[in-house]
Amino acid sequence: MSYAVRWHEPASTALLAQLVRATDKQHILRTAREIERRLSLNPSEEGESRDANHRLLFVRPLSVLYQVDEAASTVYIDDLKWVGR
Repeated sequence: MSYAVRWHEPASTALLAQLVRATDKQHILRTAREIERRLSLNPSEEGESRDANHRLLFVRPLSVLYQVDEAASTVYIDDLKWVGR
């Protein structure tokens, strides 16, 4: 099964901020694409459980907090943080 991946505004704003600051913008874009790829395949098995609704995935140098809507086959990325290399 494939899942759609949607970025909520705080996460997309944080990603844009990382791109503005990054010296290697391509690396940040590759990381974001890898996050989307992994979450589109099997989001419930990726990352770590945080509470009943959220999971946390690290793909350095970023991490994302996300939730899975199984009924809609959609992953919602709620937040993005810089965690470093």
